[in-house]
Amino acid sequence: MPFSLTPLLCHLLLIVALVLPVHGEPEKEKEKKHPRTIRFLPLGESPPFRQEIRDGVRYELEPPVGSIPPREVSLTVGKLAVPSVQLSLGRISLAVGLPNGVEPIAVRRPEDSPTAQPWMNLTLPETGNVMALVWREPGKLWDKPRWLLLPDGPEFNAGKLRLSNISPVEIRFIIGEEKIALTPGKVHLISLPVGRDVPVQIAWIDASGNAKRIYSSAIVQNQGERGELMVYRADGEQPRQPLKVLPLREKAPEPPPAAP
Repeated sequence: MPFSLTPLLCHLLLIVALVLPVHGEPEKEKEKKHPRTIRFLPLGESPPFRQEIRDGVRYELEPPVGSIPPREVSLTVGKLAVPSVQLSLGRISLAVGLPNGVEPIAVRRPEDSPTAQPWMNLTLPETGNVMALVWREPGKLWDKPRWLLLPDGPEFNAGKLRLSNISPVEIRFIIGEEKIALTPGKVHLISLPVGRDVPVQIAWIDASGNAKRIYSSAIVQNQGERGELMVYRADGEQPRQPLKVLPLREKAPEPPPAAP
């Protein structure tokens, strides 16, 4: 018997053909509207755990106001509102799309008035993905953060390790056989071999020029990964060390397609 489509099946196929382009169009519009992204990484220490007993039951208490960054912030670029971002100490937030341009980005907490000064007011490079490192000064609250903007696109590609000094003193890194000294606020990229343990030592330099080791370990990056080593000032109560080190690694973004 020759193969034929029933009228009902033909009708269904026609509906699918009409619907699919409609679903595909918003994705194209989204890419056109938000050609780049921003992510946030708050650096710091959580306040001491607190609890109280009520009727024989232990309850965890909320941290003191201002002792941690806001759990959620909203972004506004001009008249464009961007989806809110969840923040957590020591964790990179999800990426949110942004338009290109140098128009300031207002970052507000839920309790902030739309007409008040934003929690953060960022001016990004005209193009390119960005990661914002955010921290507070020791002894101060999170209501007036400081930040450093880092490239977060294909230029920070697979096989790279980024060293960041978010501390007030000189930091010296020994990565395998390579030695790097970074003054406050400086960032440096190096290449790492794939799948091999690479020894790492990090020290800070005191006022007398003496090196004080704060980190000794080994790192390994697999194929397609990139990594971070961030040194920042400890902001907790009576910290054992004046500085902290945060090592991170993640899958690197795909490189842009080659020009035809």
